[in-house]
Amino acid sequence: MHPDYTNVSYYPNYEKYTARSSNRLDDESIDRTLPPGFPQLLNSKMVWEGQNLSLDELTSSDGTECVLELNDSQLAEIDTALKHFQALKRPLGELSPSTFPLPLLHPNLRSVSENLHKGYGFTFIRGVPVDKYNVEENMIIFVGVSSHIGCVRSRQDQSFEGNPADVMVAHITDFRHPKDDNRVMIPAYTDGEVPFHTDLGNLVSLFTLSEPATGGETLLASSWRVYNELVRTRPDLIRELADEWDIPRKDAVVRRLPLLFYQPPHDTAPERIIIQSPAGGSGHPTLPG
Repeated sequence: MHPDYTNVSYYPNYEKYTARSSNRLDDESIDRTLPPGFPQLLNSKMVWEGQNLSLDELTSSDGTECVLELNDSQLAEIDTALKHFQALKRPLGELSPSTFPLPLLHPNLRSVSENLHKGYGFTFIRGVPVDKYNVEENMIIFVGVSSHIGCVRSRQDQSFEGNPADVMVAHITDFRHPKDDNRVMIPAYTDGEVPFHTDLGNLVSLFTLSEPATGGETLLASSWRVYNELVRTRPDLIRELADEWDIPRKDAVVRRLPLLFYQPPHDTAPERIIIQSPAGGSGHPTLPG
């Protein structure tokens, strides 16, 4: 039986966290061994700390490092692919490596995919002149380039403007009306801070169209580094998170799933640590799971 965490606030409170931790550590009945099959140490490029990474040193034009800085020839190829897709007059849902061809850039984007799955786990792609294109053209470029990294797209939402729809892209911006200042909304649709979290999907991509007047920074953390720290200091939490939890959903169906899952390496997939952080488990009223 898991403790009741429904009173845990969505935004972290350090004093309450330390109080909960102290109470738990005082409980001598808690099992402090790792679950069967979980490693004592994760060792790969996925284990990193921000203070030890230099993005300047990890920048290349071939996609093998953390930053892919697009050069003039690569940008010209993207522009040609955009015009090619527009000439096809197909719906955006048909964007793929075949309808948005990038014969020279494709190997570099496959290197990006390799880095995401087996390297550092994140990549910045820089250099697209977004001001040169209109909204639809930027969307075509975003989805077209992304299709060379991962060709399967997951659904972001099941309705649009009140009607059933397969929504594949969501806009991260402040959708509140001035009269709705007190209305509780999904954090991504406000101008407020969003705590550290995990998004659904094997890969998550963001396309920046403009800079905000203030804020807007994205902070990343290595889940593998977090895992190693928990093994060292709090193995009891790994056991707790690896157990099955009741995960509520909007349709009122409750699923039982671990919040922390370890996948050993095998022939078709690399070693993985999968962490789920359903916001409904920490007190956000609009996010039941």
